[in-house]
Amino acid sequence: KSTLMDLLMGLITTNIYRNDMENFLKRISFRSKCMHVPQSTFLLSGSIFSNISLINFLNTNEDENEALSKAFYYSQLACLDDIVRTKKDLLKPVGENGSLLSGGQKQRISIARALYRESQYLFLDEATSAIDKSTENKLIKNIYENKKDCTIVCISHGKGFDNFADRIINIDQNRLKIME
Repeated sequence: KSTLMDLLMGLITTNIYRNDMENFLKRISFRSKCMHVPQSTFLLSGSIFSNISLINFLNTNEDENEALSKAFYYSQLACLDDIVRTKKDLLKPVGENGSLLSGGQKQRISIARALYRESQYLFLDEATSAIDKSTENKLIKNIYENKKDCTIVCISHGKGFDNFADRIINIDQNRLKIME
């Protein structure tokens, strides 16, 4: 499943396109419009804010207060309200690689980071596997209701995304089946 997602994102190419510069440039352009949320994510040792915005690590002209408001908005969409109740809470440290957080909180920070980038395509690879069902359902609903301009591709063993998906493709014994 993850290999299929890598193919969709253009991270893996076939021999057909390997020497084709035009297709290579198209893939680079496409990738710049994508955000990927893997099952396990890497977090920086900084604050929740720096992990969502990456503002300390990217060359950006974004105003810090504006970035803080934007990070707060996406933290709420990602259901981080258990640890982020106010903008000030975004300044809390996460510990080395998120050691002060649960697995579900780490995944939700990673989702907030992807949403913060406001990409055209969002690829979720088992991105909610460590999140309890109630929070997962709220998170999925938030994403689909607030990111209508974004194409979302999701790999999941669970059924949480089924109610919001335009298409469901089942992978069984290396065969793809589009569900009706």
